[in-house]
Amino acid sequence: MLSDFYDIDTEPVIQLSAVYGEPKNILEKCIILFSKEIHDYLLCNYECKEIGFISACNGNITIFSFNMAGEDIAFYLSAIGSAAASQICYEVHWQTGAKKFVMFGSCGSLDHEKTDGKYIIPAQSYRGEGCSFYFAPASEYIEIPNCNKLSKWKLQGFRLYAVFTGWSCIVFLRPEMYFLTATIEWKDYTKQITASENY
Repeated sequence: MLSDFYDIDTEPVIQLSAVYGEPKNILEKCIILFSKEIHDYLLCNYECKEIGFISACNGNITIFSFNMAGEDIAFYLSAIGSAAASQICYEVHWQTGAKKFVMFGSCGSLDHEKTDGKYIIPAQSYRGEGCSFYFAPASEYIEIPNCNKLSKWKLQGFRLYAVFTGWSCIVFLRPEMYFLTATIEWKDYTKQITASENY
């Protein structure tokens, strides 16, 4: 059934133009935040302005922008969960024109010793949810093509990072350990990517 979700040939039932009007082209880049602490830091330390909002019956999500080195960059505090996060991302793209998104925040790990105190960069993700099957053809894993570039960035001089297989899921409580160990091949890509680099 999941293989039937991906359909780029037929028109969607609900068009965003019915909600937001025609798509806008305000800026190119947007930061998707899952950390309220980082969100509040940007609001307190940069001159920010509201450029849009995602409306919802349980509260709106405000889209802000700030200027860095002469370029306006959008940001917002995302809802958590694959369905909500991906839908909001698409709505923000519609309202701002942003095509380059950086998404980051806190996450969990099944191997604490290898990831503690490090940036965790996913190289691929096991598709344990259903939402991604609407946006890409069905497969067990989905590759993340820019992980090599991201792993080589100098993040304020902090070069410790771990590159792993991620796992996208819709719920946290139901998956059992036998499912994780039997179904998901957890890989550590860090040595493969950093073998030619000097630290």
